[in-house]
Amino acid sequence: MQVPTRIVVIGSMNIDYFTRVQAFPRPGETALADRLEIRFGGKGANQAVAASRLGADVEMVGCLGDDEMGERYLQRLREFGIACEGVRLAAGLASGSAFITLDSNSENTIVVAPGANQQLDAQQVETHADRIAGADCLLLQNEVPPGANAAAMAVAMEAGTRILYNPAPWRQGSLLPGGVRDCVIVNETEAEQLLGSPVESIEQLTDVPGIVVTRGAASTLANIGGALIEIAPPVITPTDTVGAGDTFVGALAVFAAPDGEDPYEALRMANAAAALATQRWGAQEGMPTRRELVRFIAGA
Repeated sequence: MQVPTRIVVIGSMNIDYFTRVQAFPRPGETALADRLEIRFGGKGANQAVAASRLGADVEMVGCLGDDEMGERYLQRLREFGIACEGVRLAAGLASGSAFITLDSNSENTIVVAPGANQQLDAQQVETHADRIAGADCLLLQNEVPPGANAAAMAVAMEAGTRILYNPAPWRQGSLLPGGVRDCVIVNETEAEQLLGSPVESIEQLTDVPGIVVTRGAASTLANIGGALIEIAPPVITPTDTVGAGDTFVGALAVFAAPDGEDPYEALRMANAAAALATQRWGAQEGMPTRRELVRFIAGA
């Protein structure tokens, strides 16, 4: 299956602070965590890492703080082979942070302090218009200001660059852009907010072209080019679900053919990559390489 030679990601970069508890605390209650781990995350960077580890040539556009963690994050992305010429260090600002708590069932809650991510604007994106125009695929999420996404989408649409939009976290106004030729990727909660009712069957997507709905352990539902697809993910016991959704998006960007052929296979690969990512602790640390994914599928 063809791998795009170039993917541009417009998105967030966060420092993740992980704790694990037996059960989430109720309002006014204190829960003791068994450990604290500091890792690198953010939906934009996570999707960039996922795509890079699966063999794509990835460029990142976003903002970090001009603090120690910002410098460390730049170095980390470069170690993953991600081009960072589009990343700006915002003066006087802290890098974005996310506070993630997992319970004994490997479910998670996340609170994000955006920090420098909020400084990404249309002007910075337009400075890198040539990168977007020359890419095979543009990845967008909702952890940066909407003006930056709108500017990137406009450049991509004019240039004919494929667009994959993951409107997460959901915010008012996260609508299906009429010009997106590839797809919008949402989970169950986001799909309900987008479409106005829970999505429980493939028939509900009949009149919604260009959408993929991930549902955890349940079947992924999609309408790609008018083709209704339902495909079950591999049956696994998750260790850590953080980053699985971002792995799915990054993998779909890698394996979705530019001509739209064989969307079933692209979704199958994305499902498998997301499942494999849940077998390790940490978002980026759990993301599989292309070789690991091929071996996992062969043994499934």
